[in-house]
This record gives sequence, C-alpha cells and structure tokens, in this order.
Amino acid sequence: MDQEKLNKLFNNKCSVEECELLMAYFEANPDELDQIKIFENIIEKNLFQFNEAHLNQLYSQIQPKRNNIKILKFISIAASIIGIVFGFFWLTPQFKSITSEHNQIIISNNGMNILKEYLPDSSVVLLSPQSKLIISSSYLENREINQLSGEITYEVKKNKQNPFSVIFRNSRTTALGTKFTIKEEDSSSTLISLLHGSIAITPNIFKSEIPIILKNDGKVRINHNTDSLSIINEAKKPNKAKIWTPSLKKEISAIVKNGQVEWESTQINLHQVPNLQLIEVLRSIYGFSIKIEDKQIVMGNFTGSVKKEENISNFLSTFCQLNGCSFSIEQDMIYIKAK
Repeated sequence: MDQEKLNKLFNNKCSVEECELLMAYFEANPDELDQIKIFENIIEKNLFQFNEAHLNQLYSQIQPKRNNIKILKFISIAASIIGIVFGFFWLTPQFKSITSEHNQIIISNNGMNILKEYLPDSSVVLLSPQSKLIISSSYLENREINQLSGEITYEVKKNKQNPFSVIFRNSRTTALGTKFTIKEEDSSSTLISLLHGSIAITPNIFKSEIPIILKNDGKVRINHNTDSLSIINEAKKPNKAKIWTPSLKKEISAIVKNGQVEWESTQINLHQVPNLQLIEVLRSIYGFSIKIEDKQIVMGNFTGSVKKEENISNFLSTFCQLNGCSFSIEQDMIYIKAK
C-alpha cells in the first residue's frame, strides 16, 4: 500500500473517493491492516494515562442531568428523524456503488449524473450513468482495468514503468500518459475517443496483433464481430510529410538509436532501422495510424531515406516492393499486409 495515501488518510486529508477506495482495498486485503504501524513510534511519555477513577470523574462532569420529559421528547424527535432517513434510503436508489469481492473492487454508477472517482495511483475515472468497472486489489502493481459497461473517461497518471490499460470486451487500450474515453455503443461496437496524448489499441487481445497507435485527438470505432477498426476524424490528414521541426526531430530521435538517423535539409536518412521502429517514424512524420496485419513484415531492417514533402503512397510503394507486402489507405488509417 502506498505510504503517501496512508498518511493522507490518517491526517484526514484524503478525498471521500480516495478514502472509500482505501477502505475497499483493506476489506479485500485484511492482512494489509496488520502491516500498518500507527502508534508504535510514539514515545511512551507522550501518552496520556487514565485510571478508572479518573475516567469516572471525567464522565460525571460531562454527563447531563436527567429530565424524563426532555428525554421522551428527544426520543420522539430522534425516532421521527430515523424514520425519515430510513425511508429516504429505502425509497431512493443508491447511485454510487463500491464493493469488493474475490480480490476485486467494483465501481458502478447507477445514477443520472457523471461519477468521478480517484484510483489508488491518483488516476481519475469519470463514469457516465449506468457504467461499471472492475479493478484488482493489486492494481498498483498492475494498472489494468476491466470496463464492464457504459461510457467511461480515463485521466491517466503517467508511469512509463507501469502502463495503464483498459480491457473492454476483447479489446485492450493502453494509455501512454493521456486522457481518453471508451464508450459502449451497442453489443458489437465500441467507440474510443482520444482526448489528449496517445494510446495503443488492440482490437482483440486473444489474437497476435501489433497494437494500433492513435495520436493527435481522434476517434476509433471497433467492430467486435470482425475485430476490425476504423478511424473517425472530422478532417483528413495531409498525405505529405510534416516540415522538419525541432519537436519532430526530438520525437524521432527518441524512437531510433544514435547513428541510425541523419537529418538533411531535404530528407531523413535511416540506417539499419528495424521495420517496427520505421513504422513509428512514419506515424510521427505523416500523422497516420498504421496497422500491420502480418508480423513478418516488421521482422527486417530498413536502410533508405524519407524525403521532405514526399507522398506517403510513394514511400510505401517502395517499402512494399522490398518487403513483399501491399498497403491500402482508408481515411487516416493505413493497412499493410503480406502479399
């Protein structure tokens, strides 16, 4: 358990949502309570000690005098209040539900408004009405969420060593430090909206596929009957490479090793760059999402150049001649498969 969150709890500084999640965690992991040390480090002389006589004297000073009429009146008022409160909770549906079972924490929103919850790593989930998700009691070790239904927005706390993933039906969406929404449209369709940053999407986790990287705010619709996806964008991206900006150079330098890339005024020269990294370079340069449908395509290396303002179709034509593949462009998605 995160010591920082425990300190917030014991110092009464955590939010209601954080406290509820911590309590649900301890309910699912009662052994963790034995590991918490609260009073062990307090020096004995700093503790107040009372014997039974002192306690009785203190109690007699604060105990109110009895007044039977007032007591009966108080009991009547209290009974009325209890009846009203009980009736309210009995007749009013419980909009928010956090339960724990089988080492899992279930969060559901049964109300009419968006429900905001904080996860143990300080990531935030916004559950639309009739939405439900499950997190494991070991969430901090493996940041994976199972979304069961509805529409949920995720504001992810960045952690490169422990990626954040959401499983919905058979698809997996992995955040690379970002904000995104997963919406259940019907029994066979899911809409994933990228609001900030980038995400990696695998339409079916039970198939051996290379994830689709979605950058630049956009939307993807998954057809679960065919395990296919389509990009939904309001504006079509240009078919030519971006201008060589410092930010683009920095982005590509983070993908390929030193000595494998050389910048010129009119082109980028690449030397023995693995095809898998080449795909990432093309995504950065052209802004397209690229789906590789056959893994053998990315097994080799690439040596060549990407010319400034070069049409991506021309580049892919040459690439596929060398690697025995074919490609197609649909809106902002490029599909590459073996011949």
